[in-house]
Amino acid sequence: MSLDTIFVDLLNSDMETMFKEIIEEYRDIVPESKKADFTLEKLIDTFKITDIKRVGQPEFVNKTRKKVENCNRCMARIWGSTPPLAYYCEIKKKYVYGQRCTKPKNGDGDYCKLHSKNLPHGKFGELPPHEHFEKYL
Repeated sequence: MSLDTIFVDLLNSDMETMFKEIIEEYRDIVPESKKADFTLEKLIDTFKITDIKRVGQPEFVNKTRKKVENCNRCMARIWGSTPPLAYYCEIKKKYVYGQRCTKPKNGDGDYCKLHSKNLPHGKFGELPPHEHFEKYL
């Protein structure tokens, strides 16, 4: 049994349950002239799902970015996760907040194209310019 068939069966089963509830709730409100069409069988026949059409199925593109050597990486801090990464480095004897941007430096500068225009979380290895991280500690 295919996944589409299972999905169609589940949808039809859920719709049948919904139709039963609708009939129970609105049975007394439906005019006599329409009661012949207001049956479970008629509703199922009218609205039964027979097939699923997949629209705009996503294409999975495997983008593998070249690994950038540390000496060529952007020096910007990124949070990279929620909550942001924060740990105490025993070697450097200080807290490290966030992660270092993984993109390559732009030209001779210290930052990638994006971070050379905007540095919201500061330079990696220095204290952040704000206390955003403290709520996660």
